[in-house]
Amino acid sequence: MKVRDKKEECPGGGPGLLRQRINQSETLKAKYAEEREEVHLADMMFLASTAIKLIELSPEDDIYQFIGEHLRKLNDNSIVAISSFDEASSSFCVRSLVGIEQHVDTFAKAIGRHPVGITATINDEARRALIRSKLVKVPGGLYEFSFGKIPKAVCHAIEQFLSLGDIYDMGFARNGELFGSAAILTRKGTELRNPSIIEAFISQTSVALQRWQIEKELRQARDQLELQIRKRTAELTEANEALRTEITERKQAEEELKRTTEQLLKSLEGTIHAIAMIVEIRDPYTAGHQRRVTQLACAIAGKMGLSEDQISVLRLAGLIHDVGKVNVPAEILANPGRLSEAEFSIIKSHPLAGYKILKTIEFPWPLAQIVYQHHERIDGSGYPLGLSGEDIILEARILAVADVVEAMSSHRPYRPALGVDAAMQEIKQNRGILYDVNVVDACLWLFTKNSFKFE
Repeated sequence: MKVRDKKEECPGGGPGLLRQRINQSETLKAKYAEEREEVHLADMMFLASTAIKLIELSPEDDIYQFIGEHLRKLNDNSIVAISSFDEASSSFCVRSLVGIEQHVDTFAKAIGRHPVGITATINDEARRALIRSKLVKVPGGLYEFSFGKIPKAVCHAIEQFLSLGDIYDMGFARNGELFGSAAILTRKGTELRNPSIIEAFISQTSVALQRWQIEKELRQARDQLELQIRKRTAELTEANEALRTEITERKQAEEELKRTTEQLLKSLEGTIHAIAMIVEIRDPYTAGHQRRVTQLACAIAGKMGLSEDQISVLRLAGLIHDVGKVNVPAEILANPGRLSEAEFSIIKSHPLAGYKILKTIEFPWPLAQIVYQHHERIDGSGYPLGLSGEDIILEARILAVADVVEAMSSHRPYRPALGVDAAMQEIKQNRGILYDVNVVDACLWLFTKNSFKFE
């Protein structure tokens, strides 16, 4: 030991210097990991906040400008072009250009018109590439990107003037349907930053863009209906036949309005799915947890005889009941060991965080309250409000049982799966104590009499 100590003190090197360098390396690694986690958390919060803002946009808002401005925040030295897509003509139309505001007059002079509003027809190959929902590097620069709409010489001059580098394009697409595209034009000497976050942003924006377009069509349908009503009302005095025609047309318009409203609700559910994906990205160990909880909760609600509207509300609430976990550090979510009291208190804050995220959105259902209360217990021992009995929303009581059963049946970083039998024993022992009696009875029936299985 004495010889080793002397080597450690040797200024020329030895084990002491090696240990010092190892310690420095470990410190740098820890600092780098912490910085990466901070960037990852900031990216997730950016996606979550932008998704909420997109939900709140109205048909009168310029969604294309909104998308362009927020997409450029991910690459602040780039130029962003947002285009809409017309299915009938297979053509794109530039709706927004962000990043060249000070040069737009020069740009317009060079191409002979204002760049916003330019249209270009695309071929099947380009369309297939855009529907894949992946960033594609456009070969051939600005000329190829404009589908030959702008002459090569003009494209070259613009590229030199704006110091353009690579061009990346990705379609707004969902279920094989194309709504538009987002293009990022980088500057020379710079690389595209955050490609995975950009793809996630554009994918979640596709849902909002579809919803926005449906809302716009719905508003146009309503305006058209109002014009028809005014026109027909003036003719009511002419003949009873005109009245019968008006009644028939109104019924048809109401059916169309109902169909469009149903499409809007489906789009809203797609937005909920997009928000739910944010939680799964943050907590990969419980990927699918929210979907399985939703499956069981809806089955329990059906057994209890709840209405279709109540089951629909429960389905949406289940899909995002853990959205507040975006506020919980990833190292706590993935901790394979026992949590400290401080760490567990952070975990327990996720219902409140989820409520704060959802309460500002004007859903036609009490989603925020259901998410807020899904960890409350019948005897008042739950959190965060300590509610008891009937003070807890019925949908939250159903969600609480489904959450416990799924969690115990599935693997977690800190323990293996306990199994369905253990979960059934837990809710049976605490029937009427922690969990609602009717909810527990329905859940037990599903597993013992109806052979329920998680998908």
